[in-house]
Amino acid sequence: MKRILLVLFYSFLIVCVNAGFTLATPMISFEVVEIPGTTEINDLSSFTRTGNFSEQFHNNTGMTFTDFHFEFYWEGEVTGDGDGFFGEFVDTWNRATNFHSADFYMDSGTGIPHCTYFWVVTSGFSDNTEFSIYPTVPEPSSMLMVGAGLLVVAGFSRRKLKR
Repeated sequence: MKRILLVLFYSFLIVCVNAGFTLATPMISFEVVEIPGTTEINDLSSFTRTGNFSEQFHNNTGMTFTDFHFEFYWEGEVTGDGDGFFGEFVDTWNRATNFHSADFYMDSGTGIPHCTYFWVVTSGFSDNTEFSIYPTVPEPSSMLMVGAGLLVVAGFSRRKLKR
């Protein structure tokens, strides 16, 4: 009987510890929504949120967000889910200062187009974790360079076709 109780106790302990680690893993995620949002993002200025939050946003900038960045202090690993908006998540953690730069990149995703409503959800963080959040779009100079490069390639190919 003692042996059975001991096995049950250790089994319960293992389940509780594993469940605790699963629940304690911090995560930042995006979710698609179809209804109008409550917080308008009208420009590319950074904004802050504290603790775990679940907030609906509306991209009202006239541009597609190609990246979305979160900066905060937290001790430990962080996971991310871009939900189709972003194909890649990179968390850069400085272990000496516990500073995180969690970045979502468009990669194989769609980005967040203009007039799109979306949720940002954080979970597993302490109530005093302060997030500095900012979306980004391609720089106009980068777009200009790509366009100029395409014009040069088009010019050379046209020249070769004439010969």
